[in-house]
Amino acid sequence: MATDPIEHAREKVLDALRNYKGKGTIDEEDALFREYALIVEQVAKGKGPNSRAIADLFMRDLLPAARAAEARIAGQIHKGAPHYNCGLCLILSHDFEGALAHFEAAAEEDLRTRGAQKSGLMTGNHKLSKQVLIDPLLTAFIPKLSADYQAITGRSLTDGELSSLLTWTTALDFRDLIPLLVALHSMNASHSDPETEASGVRRVGALRDMHVTIESALGRLNIGTGTLHPRMEHCLSGNPQAAAGFAKIHGLFTAQFPNEPDRHTTQALNFIVSRACAEFDLSRDRHERAGIAGYASVKIRNGILHKNKATDLHNNSQLALRMAGWALATLRTVKHVSEGTF
Repeated sequence: MATDPIEHAREKVLDALRNYKGKGTIDEEDALFREYALIVEQVAKGKGPNSRAIADLFMRDLLPAARAAEARIAGQIHKGAPHYNCGLCLILSHDFEGALAHFEAAAEEDLRTRGAQKSGLMTGNHKLSKQVLIDPLLTAFIPKLSADYQAITGRSLTDGELSSLLTWTTALDFRDLIPLLVALHSMNASHSDPETEASGVRRVGALRDMHVTIESALGRLNIGTGTLHPRMEHCLSGNPQAAAGFAKIHGLFTAQFPNEPDRHTTQALNFIVSRACAEFDLSRDRHERAGIAGYASVKIRNGILHKNKATDLHNNSQLALRMAGWALATLRTVKHVSEGTF
């Protein structure tokens, strides 16, 4: 019997997979990876091996063994739980691209076998998700976004408010929650990491994914038609102050860049972010601020996809952090509109 915890988990799972005859329930197939789940729980508590080693255990040994077992039994094994647990370990290891891939694989497994993701799995209703995915954001990151969030939404960014927003996003399509949640963790890490080119790329990638979530929400709710600009404009049109804030910033932008090609440059993106912040800080109406943030969302979503690493969002962590707060608030605005409360 191996005494090393990684080897112990490895041997137990491999043995279970070798002996599996197929045609089990989801719970029975989850149980094949029970020893892996147990060691992930220890890692999440800060005990046992490091998180990267546990993620590697699944990717290097257990996942190939599961696929070999599937070939032997001529059927699929539900692998949602170990993919999810591997994603948690990768979050702890700050491998956010890897975490995203495994969370998405877990979601696809649940979609295949359950028809939907297990309720509350990634929104804090599950012990490990609360411990690894939610609590670190609430203690170290979300408070940094709260001032502008409240200035836009009129709501405090509390545990309950974040949970409500994440649960609503999940209800639209649980696959939209995954990049949003990973983006928040990536943004948090990039803000606390040393200021390097890599950290700038990471935070801009996180902002991109947050704004893609906003775009997806508008599409799933059938708010407006066409590209993000007309959808956001339609979203805000029911509130005169918000519509005016959106139109005001759009007018300033087009006046500064009257030629269409110039509107897609790094200079244009830097201008709109800077000017939006200035107008936001002058505004005394939260609905107008919602319109300003909504316009910034459109320009950031479209502006950072193909830009070089010279944008202010790459090079100014505080500015990127502020735009992350605006993105969450804009998602809340979309929620308000969908509920008829904006």
